[in-house]
Amino acid sequence: MNVNELKNIVGNRFFHVTFKKKDGTIREMTCRTGVKKYVKGNGKPINDGRVGVYEVNTNRKGAAAYRSFYPESVISLKVDGCTFYFNE
Repeated sequence: MNVNELKNIVGNRFFHVTFKKKDGTIREMTCRTGVKKYVKGNGKPINDGRVGVYEVNTNRKGAAAYRSFYPESVISLKVDGCTFYFNE
């Protein structure tokens, strides 16, 4: 999977993603692409293949923030009640 394929699946909706971080740990977050609120200036574009998202999960203290992940590391995506699974 690449960035464009992921954005075609999720569009501009909230989604839940499970992925493997570089250190091998599994990470889950509820997020959305295309959020520009609180970005100073134009923001920094991500050009190294990562997907830039805004995590909205407020279950953890301080979790709402801009984050990124590599689409190749995605294990599953849940969008509008449909779950998509990908090979690790």
